[in-house]
Amino acid sequence: MKKIVGTLSYVGSFYKGFERQKGEMTIQGKLEEVLSILMDKEIRIKAAGRTDAGVNALGQVFAFVSDRNLDLESFRSHANRLLPPSIGITSLKEAPMSFDPRHSAKKKRYVYRFYFGEKDPFKNDTYAHLREDNFDKEVFFKALELFKGEHDFSNFTSKPSDKDNFIRNIDTLDILYAEDTKQGGILLESNGFMTYQIRFMVGEAISTARGKHTLEELKEMLIGKPRKIVSAKAPAEGLTLLEVIY
Repeated sequence: MKKIVGTLSYVGSFYKGFERQKGEMTIQGKLEEVLSILMDKEIRIKAAGRTDAGVNALGQVFAFVSDRNLDLESFRSHANRLLPPSIGITSLKEAPMSFDPRHSAKKKRYVYRFYFGEKDPFKNDTYAHLREDNFDKEVFFKALELFKGEHDFSNFTSKPSDKDNFIRNIDTLDILYAEDTKQGGILLESNGFMTYQIRFMVGEAISTARGKHTLEELKEMLIGKPRKIVSAKAPAEGLTLLEVIY
């Protein structure tokens, strides 16, 4: 038996999220369907995490067990021909049987891409389009900076409970923005992100930039007690999983 580990890229707007769901089109469902055809047996994968409906990936990691000796490059090529254009396997390699895509991960790196100005259909699936009217960009960037470091993010996830008491450390939070193109990205890296955490963070930063609350009020949301989950969720299409770090 061999553990095969792959890196996967996909555009999430065509799917109901990553995780297999009965009767729904999902990334995991399509990938397992193709792998099962090629292996001539039912294949189930494990992944580094589950992205929401509409969220993209450049570096999702998955693994499955093979009882055959595979020419991995040929296998990858055949799989990509069977997969839809919105999903691609970018690499395959053997790994120790003890490797677990989720539990072996040390950090994850995401980017949230956004743009202002006229709607651009070519950015629909990988950027969030934000309205520029009544939007203070300086406040937006200041609001995002508040999330850097270690905080209680219990108000920024829908996860009902957490063994680490919702404490997460965002090691990297870099903001890139070009006024001439009116587009930018927020690079985030952490040892773990919880359900909807990034989208809630960006959503509340957007709300702050629109004057719906102040920077001080946003700071209060990071205290976490008593728990009151925020409601502003940024659009899914802006979020991309860039890399899983082991």
